[in-house]
Formats: sequence, structure tokens, C-alpha cells
Amino acid sequence: AGDIDENGTVDFNDVKMLTDCWLDECVPQNQHWAVIVGISDYNAIPDKNYCHEDANDWYNYFTALGYEHIWVYGDTNPGNYAQYDGLATEDNIQNALQNVLSSADSNDVIAFIFSGHGDNPGTGNVSLRAWDATAGVGGHDGDLWDYELAGLFGTSVASRVFIFLDSCFSGGMIDDLAGLPNADTFYAAATCTDVGCSNDEPAYNNGAWSYWFEEAGLVNHYASNPGTSMEACFSWADAQYNPGGDDEPV
Repeated sequence: AGDIDENGTVDFNDVKMLTDCWLDECVPQNQHWAVIVGISDYNAIPDKNYCHEDANDWYNYFTALGYEHIWVYGDTNPGNYAQYDGLATEDNIQNALQNVLSSADSNDVIAFIFSGHGDNPGTGNVSLRAWDATAGVGGHDGDLWDYELAGLFGTSVASRVFIFLDSCFSGGMIDDLAGLPNADTFYAAATCTDVGCSNDEPAYNNGAWSYWFEEAGLVNHYASNPGTSMEACFSWADAQYNPGGDDEPV
């Protein structure tokens, strides 16, 4: 988990690794906020497998940790989700993040999870593809670009921010986050480099990186211990997954 330059090299100094108890802060008055996006059935581009399953697993994990505020956005099959708060349009995702970022204070913890398509059109920017990609609604184009995500999280005053991205090219989202003044409060992990691809884990009905990091790692290997070091979980999960090359998690 770190910044990636144009050569695909990871610089672990740009995003500080947070190794203390931060996904579930132990101070009772702290509030915990999560926005979870999992899109299997897209509106205008090819569908994906298991992204709603990834969303459900993260929802169950955060619920077990006692998160007070969770929103889940998905596709047009609400019955596939443990909780469903609406379509994962870019407009809804941005509005949900703006709501959380404006509501969370300096004692709080924020998590943003995305499982779906990503895009790298070769312009120097990458995106997370919302449900309405290529046919945007609400004045958006359906792509949440790296600079847009950074613009949103640049407003965060939360004590801890966890960003987990399981989509093609998602490593390219990290460099913009790493350049923010509040980057030392972030832990960002992506399934691949800015030119890599995400993979599925059909045996477990999950995206591969989502499975190894969340279900196999945080839940099973670390027994959902809220004090788990995210860096330790990253290292363990990557060793099990280990796709190599540009598909290697960052």
C-alpha cells in the first residue's frame, strides 16, 4: 500500500502505514463511518462477478466491529445486498462521501470500500467506474477520477481513514491521495498498479484481493481483532494471493 510512480514503482514513504488500533478506535465517543460500493451488474458496460459479495463481506465486517454509520451502494439487484442504500451512481457515491466527510470529526474513523470496474484511458488519470459509467447521471460522467477522490478526502478531519479499492488500475488512485496534507491519517490499499488488473476468486465468490485481505485476512486469520495492523494484514494477504507483476496489490 503506497504511492506508485509512472514506472509502477511503489514508494511506501508517501502514504504512512497506520499500524495501531484504528479501524475500530477504542474511545467510546468516537464515531465510525463507512461507505461501501460493490457493483456486479453495470448499466452500460460489461458486468463483473462477485462485487456485491465483496460489499456484503465488508458490511458484515464493519457491522461486527460496531460501526454506527454504514451506507452500501450497488446495482439494480437490491436483494443481493445485506444492506442497500441505493444505486452506485457517481452522483450517489460522491454525495455519500461528502456527507460522511462533512459529518465525521477529528475523533472519528472513516472507511471507503470500492469493488467494481476501474479505468485507465492513458491520459495520466485513472478512475473507479460507477454503475452509470459512460452514461452518467446527475451531471457526472459515471467515473470517479483519482483527482476527484483526492478532492473529496482532502477535506477529511477524521483521525483515521481507510480506503480499500478492488478494481483494475486502482493503484493509480493512491498517488493523488498521497499528496494531500492529511495523508498521514490515511491507509490506502489497492488490488493492483495503475496498469494492472483485478482478479476473481471463484472458489470463494469474491474478488481475489477482497477475499484475501478481508475474509481470509482480517476475519479468519486475524479473527476480526480490531487491533490488527493493516500493514501486517496487507503483507499476509499479499503472500497468499501473490499474483505478481502489475497485478500485485499496492
